[in-house]
Parts: sequence; structure tokens; C-alpha cells
Amino acid sequence: MQNQKVDRPAEGEERHLVVPLAGRGTPGLSIRARLRDGVPVLTLSGRLDGRGVDVLEAMLTEFLASDQSRVPCDVSELDYLSPQAVQKLVHVAAARPPRPAAVVLCGASSQPQQVLADMDAGRTLPLYRSVAEAIDDSPGAMWWSQLTLTCDLAAPGWARAFLARVCTDWQLEAVVEEARLLVSELVTNAVVHAGGAAEVTLQRLGDQLTIAVRDGADVPPVHRDADLMEEGGRGLHLVEALSTADGTYPRPEGGKVVWCTVHLPDS
Repeated sequence: MQNQKVDRPAEGEERHLVVPLAGRGTPGLSIRARLRDGVPVLTLSGRLDGRGVDVLEAMLTEFLASDQSRVPCDVSELDYLSPQAVQKLVHVAAARPPRPAAVVLCGASSQPQQVLADMDAGRTLPLYRSVAEAIDDSPGAMWWSQLTLTCDLAAPGWARAFLARVCTDWQLEAVVEEARLLVSELVTNAVVHAGGAAEVTLQRLGDQLTIAVRDGADVPPVHRDADLMEEGGRGLHLVEALSTADGTYPRPEGGKVVWCTVHLPDS
């Protein structure tokens, strides 16, 4: 199973993968991948449970590697969708910033529609009637900027200066101070615990500013309770307190992204 993979297709090209049911000779899940108007679309047929869930998660992680994309999944041809599969899809989506939604489902009906209603009442996975509708429903204009930093003690200061400059360009002066604290904490965490270079990405979409820091360490950040006399150890608690959402997710080539979002006031 580890060797089964569908690479990102070119525009107009379709890639196909069949995941057999464990212990049987008949196919359990068929996944077709194609690029439509620059958006990777996955069409799922058959049964999505058991072995197919892990394959689908790996494909979604690969296709979401650009950090600016969303992946519509056409489930209109699914005969069966397991609660385990819905939990895994929710996990993939919830680990990433809420806007734009990373994973959207299209054409759900019958049993898949019912299990989605039961398992995803919070609508972490937006539902569309068709793939065309999902692609046409643009989340809006996205602004983004990136900075690559070397791993040294000056990195947090460079990150703060970068954020202040970008926020000024984007006319987001109202959130500069809290956003500077957030980017400083995320970069400091990468320098202290991950080592190597770090990449800061700022992304503005609608009323949300996302601050994401990519590093080369696979281990996710760990909350710890700092002693009252300690100067450090409170970074992630500060991130949670100042941001509207935060999380972390792995990169397909190794390493991770730690992110948080700030709500933008009405201009």
C-alpha cells in the first residue's frame, strides 16, 4: 500500500488508482485524479473505508502541498462512506486554516450524504452539488507573501519586520502588534526546536490573516506548562490566546507547517 500513489496530473490529464478491499480480489475503491481549471479534483467510486482511507489521506496531503489550494472530492459515485473515512477527512481539513476550506465534497447522496450529516454537523467539509459549483465558488482574492529565514537568533526579528512591512502594504495596521507577537513566537519555536531554515508565509483572504511557519522537523509542537519563574515555555499558549484558530500539519516531503489566524476588523 505504501507504494500506491497518484501523482498530480497535468491539465486535462486523468490519473487512476484502484485500492482493493483487504482479503478480496475485487476493487474496493477507485480514485481518479484530474486537474480542472488548475484545481486538483478527486473522483471517488465504490467503497471508501479501511485501506482506502489512508491512501486518500496521503493523496490529499500531496495535492494540498502548495498551501494555497483546495481539493474538491467528487463523491457522487461512492456506494459507501464509512464514519472512519469522514473522521479522517475532517482531520485533514481541520489541521489547515479554515479559509479557504482545504477539502470540499461534491455530489453526496444516499448513504454517504447521511453519514456526513451524522459525522460532520460542524460542516468542516463544505458540501456542493457538483464539482463545477465548488470550483466556481471562489473564496475571493488571496494575497500572500513569503520570507525564507536562516536558523539563527536574528530570525524572529527579521520575521517581525517582514510582517510589519507586509501589513502596512495591505493596510492592516490595526492587527500589526498582535500579529508581530504571533509570528515571533512561531519563528522562535522553529529556531529553538526545529533547526535549519524556516519559511514564513502570510496569507490574506477575506476577513482572515493567516501566519504560517514551515520548518524541517517532523515532530509537532508540544504544549508545556512553564514554571512561573521561567522566561520561556509559554509561546503556544500565547498563540492560542491571541489567534482565532491555530494548528499544524505535515508536509509530504518532510517537515511541518505551524499556523495561526487573526480576524481582520472591518475596514
